[in-house]
Amino acid sequence: MPSQPAARLRSICLALPEAAEKEAWGDPTFRPPYVGHKGWIGMRLDRKPDWDEVTKVVRRSYRLTAPKKLAALVGDETARHARSSR
Repeated sequence: MPSQPAARLRSICLALPEAAEKEAWGDPTFRPPYVGHKGWIGMRLDRKPDWDEVTKVVRRSYRLTAPKKLAALVGDETARHARSSR
C-alpha cells in the first residue's frame, strides 16, 4: 500500500468501476463520471486517518451514488461482516 495520503486514496478510489482522477485546485480529486455537484465527500487525510474507515466511506459513498449495475460490482463489507459474525 502506498505511504503518501494521496497515493493511498488514489489506490482506493481508482479501484472502483469507471472512477477517474482529475486535478482540481492543484490537488487530485476522484469521481465517477455520473456524479453531479452534490456527489462529493471530504475527509482530513493529514492527521493519520484510519485507512480501513476511509476505504469503507469511499466504497459506501460509491454504492450510494453509482448506477445500480456499477454499485453491484462493489461489495458491501459491512453487510458481509455482519453476516459472518452471526
